[in-house]
Amino acid sequence: MTYLLSDVLQTFRRCTMINRSVVFCLLFLGCASSVPPSYLDETPRLIETTSLPPLPTSIVYRNEIILEVKLHVGADGTVRDLIWVASSRNKEWDSLAANRIMTWKYNPASKEGKNVPIWVRQSVKVVTVEAEALLLREIVCLERAIADSVYAMLKVGADFAELARKFSISETAKEGGYRGKLNLAVFPLTIRDRLSRLGNEEVTEPLLLGSKYVIYKRVQRRPVVG
Repeated sequence: MTYLLSDVLQTFRRCTMINRSVVFCLLFLGCASSVPPSYLDETPRLIETTSLPPLPTSIVYRNEIILEVKLHVGADGTVRDLIWVASSRNKEWDSLAANRIMTWKYNPASKEGKNVPIWVRQSVKVVTVEAEALLLREIVCLERAIADSVYAMLKVGADFAELARKFSISETAKEGGYRGKLNLAVFPLTIRDRLSRLGNEEVTEPLLLGSKYVIYKRVQRRPVVG
């Protein structure tokens, strides 16, 4: 038997910056524990979340999905184990989402003045509003060793555009790696997930795309030529 601890724990919105950007509204519908609240001094409360990965195209076209997970919350409030009760039914996305959910943090349950581990159920409604796109630069390499070397130079402050002109095998090399505005739906889900977490002017580690290794940089505006 389960007991509802709250009607809505919180609302989390991820908003991107451009037209047709993806906005996922994560509505935390409630948390139910497998132990009656009367047995506890304090029931678990969700206090920290990590945003879920972008939804795959097969799910984006649905207005919303309801996810439900059974979580083992340790005495320190961290999630120790996860069991899907209702997933997206996309195995790749579910795996990525599970990794994010495992980083969530709860105010732990307590009994007789001591924090105790407990299984809880957490429901989340994911509402898709729009589609996502970013302005990107790229450095494309055939070999991982070259990509790793370029990435090491970027981490110590080397100019992305200059490295793109020198090392990238893409046609964009002459433009300093500038790709322009790209809808993230064109990328494989794992790469789309990584790109969606890029802040302005941040770069990715080398990402395997087909047989090539690509480093991406998110930019705020089109570079000035000349």
